[in-house]
Amino acid sequence: KGLGPDLGMKISTDLKKLLYYERQDVGDFWIGSLESGTTRQITFDDRRKFNPRLSPDGKLIAFEMSSADPLTPSNAIYVSNRDGSNRRQLASSPGMLLFGPDWSPDGSRISYVAYNPALPFDSSGATKTYVIDAVRAGAPKLIADGWPDAWLNTDSLLLNKGGKTWIASLATGQVNQFFEDSTNAFPVPGGKYVRYVDLRKSYADTTWIVEVDASFKRKGTARRLYGRKDGFKRFMGSPSRDFLILKNAAGKLLKVWITTGKEEPIPGTFSNIDNAGNFSLNPGTNEFTYQINRTKGKLVMIENLFK
Repeated sequence: KGLGPDLGMKISTDLKKLLYYERQDVGDFWIGSLESGTTRQITFDDRRKFNPRLSPDGKLIAFEMSSADPLTPSNAIYVSNRDGSNRRQLASSPGMLLFGPDWSPDGSRISYVAYNPALPFDSSGATKTYVIDAVRAGAPKLIADGWPDAWLNTDSLLLNKGGKTWIASLATGQVNQFFEDSTNAFPVPGGKYVRYVDLRKSYADTTWIVEVDASFKRKGTARRLYGRKDGFKRFMGSPSRDFLILKNAAGKLLKVWITTGKEEPIPGTFSNIDNAGNFSLNPGTNEFTYQINRTKGKLVMIENLFK
């Protein structure tokens, strides 16, 4: 009856004792400050939690959490106070995996993905984007097939579907393609540039920026922003879409302005940053959240097994 999985079961020769190893995968949440360069752990319970996202005012965290029952795997969307207290389930769907929560710019709604694990991830209808009220949780609203990349404003979402980027309007329900095929693209504030990843295999590890016209058609030659061969391991994009936080091979963080490429070192050591994942930046508070995964194991003995 543990959280499992339970491994290596052995029964004693007198059939009175059962010994097994209980393994548990855990996700802990941390908050870091770009101003002070410090980090601190904010959750300590033994549950599988992923993708923490601070609300725009920095008071709440949205995240996904796996079911405690290993025989019925599922993910649901939760919201809690920033210290992990007052946890409540916001959205769930039997047989589906819900992930990728993200706050609208005004903090009133949360977008997320519902994935049907019976289908290949990139197949038609396998992923759907929903939006739900963050305060008065009611029925979620289906937006479109695909998964959300970012909020453009309180009414529009950038979606990724079929190797293309789309803009979906929550008010009208219209979904229109943005930029070019085989790209994961983000408009840069001001409307003069687009940051994108070329999804073709030979370019998939590189992010580019290109100048565009009023219709977002490229005007010139794209400039390379960064890629794996530059030594950057991972990054988090600002919801304002005008800068990125990159992590170099030495584990140091850099703030990189998208239009100019200017790099600003971020002071601090940021404990555990080398093992961190699922970064999310909150430019309003200059904080970022991330998770550290760990495995917890223990030997369990049940005596008088058949009594």
